[in-house]
Amino acid sequence: MNVDGIVSRLDSQVGALAQVIAATPGGSQAPYDTSTALVSLLGSLVGGRMHPITIRDAGTHPSIVYQMVSSTASRIDGYRVTQTDTFVLFVRHASYDSLITTVNSVIAAIDAAASAIEVTDMLFDFDDDQAAYRCNIELQFTYVVAGAQTLPCAYVYTIDRSADESAYDNFVKQRVTNDYGIIVITNSNASPVVSMDSLLTSIMAALLGWSQAATFNEFQYRSGSSVEGVGGLEIWREIYSDSEYVSQS
Repeated sequence: MNVDGIVSRLDSQVGALAQVIAATPGGSQAPYDTSTALVSLLGSLVGGRMHPITIRDAGTHPSIVYQMVSSTASRIDGYRVTQTDTFVLFVRHASYDSLITTVNSVIAAIDAAASAIEVTDMLFDFDDDQAAYRCNIELQFTYVVAGAQTLPCAYVYTIDRSADESAYDNFVKQRVTNDYGIIVITNSNASPVVSMDSLLTSIMAALLGWSQAATFNEFQYRSGSSVEGVGGLEIWREIYSDSEYVSQS
């Protein structure tokens, strides 16, 4: 069951989709460097003094030390679609009031980011070693498992194949139904926002009644359901099907 025709159809007919991806089992697409993206987003807020936990803080503040503590894949129907990296940021400043100002700037930058970043926990304390006030910020950075981080996007893959029994006693000819999954991802933090409803409507217009080839019957709509997203990502799973006849040679 090849999905290349469906990918080409959506790519040419649904202009709002930034990319259409043929999903591969195991999610072999290249990973995204979330650490570099975080440094690019937040480093200027502390004068470039943002570095991984493997480099010792020089004691000049404000500063941010970051550490990735986990990385978790999200799978749908066995396909890896998104990856969530969890970080802890150690934000330091010489005074508590200055720390609050810096932390507010960090949160504002995260909220305004086009990427799917979500703060999940915060803790204020005093760092005796650095003689500085500190805020520990836990955040989750979710990205699509694809070559590019451009959204909205759609993953296309095969779900199932089933066949009716042959209607003949001395000859085998069966109708085979193919089910395809289409995972649509958009970002409510993007500007402009592309609504999920408009994407699903455009996808249906492109596929409903369309035939992959002369030997295939037309596409039909089966079902759709919401998938939990994080950090502003909206994820929806559609199922379409078509059919073909197979017979003994």
